[in-house]
Amino acid sequence: MRRTGLFVTIAFLAGLGIGLFARSARTRYSAVPPIESLAVLPLENLSGDPKQDDFADGVTEALTTELAKIGGLRVISQESMTRYKATMKPATEIARELRVDSVVEGSIRRVGNKVRISVQLIHTPTGRHLWANSYQGELRDILSLQSEVAHAIVNEIK
Repeated sequence: MRRTGLFVTIAFLAGLGIGLFARSARTRYSAVPPIESLAVLPLENLSGDPKQDDFADGVTEALTTELAKIGGLRVISQESMTRYKATMKPATEIARELRVDSVVEGSIRRVGNKVRISVQLIHTPTGRHLWANSYQGELRDILSLQSEVAHAIVNEIK
């Protein structure tokens, strides 16, 4: 009888500990409020060829356009973002200036017919990386690659 009581007490305490840990983890990981405003920083050209700057700007514009389609999300226009091209300001400072709660930043590298786009979504009040990924493909598939990147960001925001 004593053993049963001891076993029940241990099981209860273990269950309580697991429940508290799960609640703590849920609170910790869901602490980021919904994203309401966003700026897509100009993608950095890592190709080593200044002629690819226009290509990087085009991909940035395409991402901005796709993200601007999200209802209820305020997206800063690409025209407003051009002043931040090649800036040394941290993303958190840019976000404060633009009054946005998140930024998309990243880079693009084009070598021959291959393209790699690396992007990350950052919650700027906390500086926390919410998501990051790299996408690689052929230049002939750049439109689908841009669309894939934009949809992945949209899914993360939602």
